[in-house]
Amino acid sequence: MAQNRLPDTNTALFALGDDMSDALGAHEAEIGIKQNTQAVFDPDLQAAKDADAAFPLAQGNEGKALSARNVANSNAKGFLFLAKRQLTDDFGTAPSDDWKAVGFAPGTTQVPTDIPGRVKILDGIAAYLKANPGKEIAAKNYTQANAQALSAALTAARSALNQAVGDRSKSKSTRDTAVQTLRDRMSGLKTELGQLLDADSDEWYYFGLVPPAGAQTPAIPDSVNGHQVSATAALFAWAHAPRADHYRPFKQVIGVDASPVALPLTSELDVLLENLPAKATVKFYVTSQNAAGESVASEVVTVVLT
Repeated sequence: MAQNRLPDTNTALFALGDDMSDALGAHEAEIGIKQNTQAVFDPDLQAAKDADAAFPLAQGNEGKALSARNVANSNAKGFLFLAKRQLTDDFGTAPSDDWKAVGFAPGTTQVPTDIPGRVKILDGIAAYLKANPGKEIAAKNYTQANAQALSAALTAARSALNQAVGDRSKSKSTRDTAVQTLRDRMSGLKTELGQLLDADSDEWYYFGLVPPAGAQTPAIPDSVNGHQVSATAALFAWAHAPRADHYRPFKQVIGVDASPVALPLTSELDVLLENLPAKATVKFYVTSQNAAGESVASEVVTVVLT
């Protein structure tokens, strides 16, 4: 059933899954499907969709947590270098027990690059200023309260980022597991259909599949569109074509290309054309391919650069 290979992308996989679910709802009884019924198929499909949708949210939350951690870290770093200048007046420039007591590593007065090391010094400076309130400089926010606040903010931001990284990792694992479960279910349905349907039965089409008796070229790419992204670039995109393994884009720059020029094969659903002439008129179409052959060309779309 090479021509019924499951799609690589989740978007196309879910689209085929919806097709299969619809067919199960309408035809599973008449065909005699017992193992991969709609009742067991749909939960696997929905779980994969939900997990796929949750992963970008987890990535977004990690990005927000990273930004918050970076802000807290930058604020702490600025304070620490201010504090170092003030402490130099108190302790001198050479490493000493005084520097060590504030939290600096033995033998150095360098501000640590790691966050735990910075938190340790922030806490040490807070303790030092509490014991020596006359050393505070309110106009520069060189105070015990600010040192404590920066330490608390950096600790909380780092903890939140740690949690967000863990959530993103778990979300990816959940997504990958759910998608693989769906793939196994869809493969199981194809196998069961192979046991119940003749190799040339038209009922394969209900499920978004083709009869295994004869290989079929993929469907024609649909919903082809394009738009300008810069003065010399245009992006063209299309929808997944059933049974397609790869796509062959074609472009023709009017006045430059005497005829359409074939671009490299791609498994993606879009292609960016760059370094086009200014104000160029670009015509574009695409075909789909699999082991059985190549589809006819899609509709032609035109983008005029301005």
